[in-house]
Amino acid sequence: MAGHSRIRRFLAAGAILISLTMVGAVAYSWLAGTTDPSQAETLAPGLAGSEIRAHRALAPATHLATQWQADARLSGVSGQQLEINQPSEKGIVWTFQFFSPSTQRLAIIAVEDGTARMVRPPALSPYPISVFPDETWQVDSDTALLEWWNRGGRNMVTKYPRVDLMVQLRLSQESNRPTWMVAGVASGTNTSFAILVDATDGIVSMP
Repeated sequence: MAGHSRIRRFLAAGAILISLTMVGAVAYSWLAGTTDPSQAETLAPGLAGSEIRAHRALAPATHLATQWQADARLSGVSGQQLEINQPSEKGIVWTFQFFSPSTQRLAIIAVEDGTARMVRPPALSPYPISVFPDETWQVDSDTALLEWWNRGGRNMVTKYPRVDLMVQLRLSQESNRPTWMVAGVASGTNTSFAILVDATDGIVSMP
């Protein structure tokens, strides 16, 4: 599918967050709640019963981050669900990335069942970090997931026996606004499908 090389770059960029936690499922919605969370159960079996709104996990993550450093700022959100074709008993673990300009250190915080924890001790960032104000995050994860599902994700899950899903929110280099990327990868193949959703106005584009 189109944009495969860019999807690979996205997956590699997200690995710094994903590989450090035992991450479960992922999904997306308008913060105001115009998307019914129960709709996740109509998407893929692996998403049923999970908390699909990343923003609901932001408060405990921010609390822990500001206890660590008062100037900690959000720079990214990440999560994944392996094999969304199959039911899963494991819920979503949302992973948040916070950057402290004063210390130049990066903290990775996981939130599971409303409880936040540091994944590892904050460390100096090996690469430049971009942060974004919380108020620019207006579109949540279940909206982005529903867009992915309706624009091709459903067909992908129907066609392939195993599809792994990864979602990430980060500042777009093109628009300088927080942007969701939802990417599905058919396990054991070179087939992938991804979309971008502007987290401020909800506009959808392709990678």
